[in-house]
Amino acid sequence: MLGAEQNKKDDAIVCLREQIRACFHPSEQTGTRVELVLGYGYSPDPQKGNRLAQEVMKLLPAELGDIVSNAQFKDFHVIEKDDPFKNGVVRLEVYYSQTAKVPISVLGSICEPPPQTWCKGKSIGQKLIVFNWASLSQKLVLRIDNEELQVKPAYGDYRTIGCIVLSPGYDYTWRADIGGRSDAGVLRVENGKDEQLVFCVQDGSLSHICPSIIPEDSGPGTLP
Repeated sequence: MLGAEQNKKDDAIVCLREQIRACFHPSEQTGTRVELVLGYGYSPDPQKGNRLAQEVMKLLPAELGDIVSNAQFKDFHVIEKDDPFKNGVVRLEVYYSQTAKVPISVLGSICEPPPQTWCKGKSIGQKLIVFNWASLSQKLVLRIDNEELQVKPAYGDYRTIGCIVLSPGYDYTWRADIGGRSDAGVLRVENGKDEQLVFCVQDGSLSHICPSIIPEDSGPGTLP
């Protein structure tokens, strides 16, 4: 959000707007009103933390309309020493003035939609979503035909997801590498169906056959 490359910022905004809609379900909140929104930006730099919170809260009026038309917005920063992977995360606390009409799915709940990184490749095609559960500190490199995708760690959380767009109806040969470990296989991409590859370490080896650590309905724009 704070980077100099406008195209990456635009992609991040698209992702954030999807997350806002996934958490707030604005179509179900007719007549509700938010009184106060507190935004907490995670960064070792306090100024960046505040700016992150500000940038995210700027998106709320466009996505939520009258729900936040009279709301007050306050930004804060959080320095997370124990979990550096939280840097760049923004947490919002939302306080309603009329709670009677707030959907049960929203009121008093914690919403943590999995962030989706912008997809690599053309927008036309099927998405291959890649989860790196294999390391807490290293990127996973996935090579699929002539494309390469680097996926940051996402172990135990839904912070980073890699995405690559592929043409449907073909078999793709892939190879994944991380920390001297590798795994390989063939994936057929069907029309109208996004696919997933989840990588973890099993018995000391990199594997895409992992325990059921990700809920079945988890994916871009949905809730874990």
